[in-house]
This record gives sequence, C-alpha cells and structure tokens, in this order.
Amino acid sequence: MVTITIVGERIEVDVFEDGHMEVSRFKGSEAIVGGSELVEQLLQRELGRN
Repeated sequence: MVTITIVGERIEVDVFEDGHMEVSRFKGSEAIVGGSELVEQLLQRELGRN
C-alpha cells in the first residue's frame, strides 16, 4: 500500500499482484477536533478490539 498525504486529503493506493489498483480518498477540513483526550479515546477504542 502507498499512502499519499496532501493538505486536506489522504490517498491510499493498493497495488495487487495482478497489476490492478484500488484507490481510496479521504478528505477533511483539517479542523482541530480534539486534544490528548481524543487520542486516548481513539486508542482505547481500537485496543479494546484486540
């Protein structure tokens, strides 16, 4: 997978053995949505899945 990050957008490109590609685009405003408490919440949510 290749990840491309530009202002306001992240692009992920998956290249498969047969040569085809799948591209995902994620757009956002880059507004601040939280601080350390948000990071802790996100990590706890993700680590709780394991």
